[in-house]
Amino acid sequence: MISISSLSAALLYASLAAGLGLEAASVTLDYGTFAGLVDLEQRIVYFRGVRYADPPQRWTAPVSPPTGHLGHVQATTVGARINSTCPVLSTCPSTAARASRTHRRRWQREPPRTACSGMQVRLERTIAPPTNFKPHADLRTDDDHGRQSAPGPRLLPRRRIRGRKHARLCTRAHHAVVRPSARVCHIRVPAGSAGVPGRCCGKETRQSQCGALRPGLPMPSSGPQSHAHRAQQQAALRWVQRYIRKFGGDPARVTIWGESGGAGATMFHLIGSDPRLFHQAMGDSPSLSYLPAYDDPYVESLFTEFARNAGCLDLDCLRSVPADTIAAAGQKVLASHPATLYPFAPVFDGAFFAQRPVEAFSSGRFARVPVLFGSNTDEGAGWSASLADGAANTASPNATQATVYSFLRGQYAALSQKSFDTAVRLHYPLAAYGGSVGLQAQQMYGELRYICTAVLVTESARPAYHYRWDNPSLGSHHAADLAAFFWDTSAYGNDDRTLIDAMRQYFTAFVTEGAPAAPTAAVWAPVSSAHGSPRLLLNPSEIRLETVPEDLSARCAFWHGIAAELRV
Repeated sequence: MISISSLSAALLYASLAAGLGLEAASVTLDYGTFAGLVDLEQRIVYFRGVRYADPPQRWTAPVSPPTGHLGHVQATTVGARINSTCPVLSTCPSTAARASRTHRRRWQREPPRTACSGMQVRLERTIAPPTNFKPHADLRTDDDHGRQSAPGPRLLPRRRIRGRKHARLCTRAHHAVVRPSARVCHIRVPAGSAGVPGRCCGKETRQSQCGALRPGLPMPSSGPQSHAHRAQQQAALRWVQRYIRKFGGDPARVTIWGESGGAGATMFHLIGSDPRLFHQAMGDSPSLSYLPAYDDPYVESLFTEFARNAGCLDLDCLRSVPADTIAAAGQKVLASHPATLYPFAPVFDGAFFAQRPVEAFSSGRFARVPVLFGSNTDEGAGWSASLADGAANTASPNATQATVYSFLRGQYAALSQKSFDTAVRLHYPLAAYGGSVGLQAQQMYGELRYICTAVLVTESARPAYHYRWDNPSLGSHHAADLAAFFWDTSAYGNDDRTLIDAMRQYFTAFVTEGAPAAPTAAVWAPVSSAHGSPRLLLNPSEIRLETVPEDLSARCAFWHGIAAELRV
């Protein structure tokens, strides 16, 4: 499965064609031999840091597989942390949690080291085919397993294994996995990070040597995926089709999975130019991005501002300046747009995908594969309050209805005052929120960007499975559902642990069987209506099917009815 993660990563799961025995701890490809890390107790073989492409050049299509022979590679440790300005697909372990809380805090506190020469850095892949999982027995390993100079499989030190029955998933800082399964081969590819020159935009760059990347610019780590990142993801998917059998996977059973901007990326792959690279798709809180045309004045002005900040007049200059210059230029652009969450976001060029998402799904022009998509109840909470621009911050003391419009227009620059007024009058009257502009903005943004996008995908695809995460104890805001996949659940209450265990079973079964199922929880029926119903309510007090409310369907229909104006 490819997970295009939380705020921007990518996981890939390929169902195992057959059990990969420990004798297969070394795998030979046509460009190198890779020795994995063997965990005898759990019978898992990890392959960490397997390159799948040449070092990338800025704004240039990835070259995969690597053109040079790599020789014997000890694929037992992840790659060095990378400066965030380098376009890289980093590595992580798979079905075991890699980072302790101490390591996670250290990762957040220390800036990444620069590990690239100007514009280059390795692209890497982590593969971990579980060989014979013990049900309900996950493990956690420390970050550093040491190195081994001679080629050959390496054994995971027993002193570093700590079994934990309920902690079956790993930390958010590195990767996500579903419940352990002997039938899943897991790969993760983070799709980008802060300041990465993942996107070149404007007419000049479209006419330059951007290759498969198309227009675009750098973007923050929490933003949606750029064309560069999707090109990297496509290269990774092609690599899977070519090589995954060597690791015990089945190239005919590939599931992509992402959250937030990552779920937006899975949606882009569904409507993209090569849907044959995967066979199922999953998305948690899919982001519906503002997609102006590559030559739109909005995009051109961003590129001009970015290039000027870097001291450049053309793309050749941008390719040659130091990485720190690129990062600083991007930060200046972000600072100059204080009302916009993601100034650097995907653009529409008619090439990677021929239609914007709403039009594509409405017209039926998307990959006909099984999908599992959903959202959280309070998706829109907190976004406006995070903005530096008081005129768009609904938490400001003097916030008014105009503040709500400024906030929404900061994210969807083409939204007209007339359409906003119509939305408020017909669907979001201030009185319905007790006069709170903050709650009004929260509902409008959460539905427009995330909730209605899950409805859009699931009402169009077949078979489709739709869910809503609603959790009073762990939260129902954007990304709150990641508690089910990334954190140690031992401190949770019994109801939350029961909910999360069922959720992991559902998601794992979708990957391995094509339909979500949890033996001790409600039957998850596929969507059968034109409005995304039924959907599964995931609440600690109950797991049950529910109908998408008619008023929500009407609000979603309104937003999608002005898709051309919104450029979504």
